[in-house]
Amino acid sequence: EDGQRLSRGGDGAPLRRVQAVEEALGVHGATLGLMRRCGQTYAPPVAFPRKLLNNDEEIVLDLKPHWLFIALQSGALVIVVIVALLIGIAWSPDNALDNVLDVIAIVGVVGVAAWFGLTYARWVTTMFVLTTDRIISREGIVSKHGTDIPLERVNTVFFKQGVLERMVGAGDLTIESAGERGANTFENVRKPNVVPKEIYTQIEA
Repeated sequence: EDGQRLSRGGDGAPLRRVQAVEEALGVHGATLGLMRRCGQTYAPPVAFPRKLLNNDEEIVLDLKPHWLFIALQSGALVIVVIVALLIGIAWSPDNALDNVLDVIAIVGVVGVAAWFGLTYARWVTTMFVLTTDRIISREGIVSKHGTDIPLERVNTVFFKQGVLERMVGAGDLTIESAGERGANTFENVRKPNVVPKEIYTQIEA
């Protein structure tokens, strides 16, 4: 595993937006260049309701979890479907065993599909949002819960990536702040080694 801690303070110059952030978020360079010249903040079409923002607050990042969040369920669904097709087409003895295997295959596909659907719904309703004022997290399909961390309370940002996570650009992000909870960890964050730089850019703005 590989981790890195980024802290506020010190004698260095304030962190600036780097090209890696732009590339990681898929933002077109020409659009960003125009926004910089106009003094605007990057705010793409997002799922987070703008009506929940404060006055003069702008969205900087709005990220869904990395696709690793649903990778296990997606792989399981593909495998079960393939096995079910093989049972139904390639190997189908004309006896009672055939009926039993067909039932097992159908139940397996339905069960794994339901598992995938539930996980996908969780993926859709989970978000990590950075605004000009705070860090916001929301998750939950029916009952929802979330966290709001004002940027002025952020002390340290710590990210952790395993070998696979480094290869696909995912990881966990821990934000230590002055408050009751002290530290909040967000899993399956996209480009966790780049997001902290953008957080500090907004803190120093």
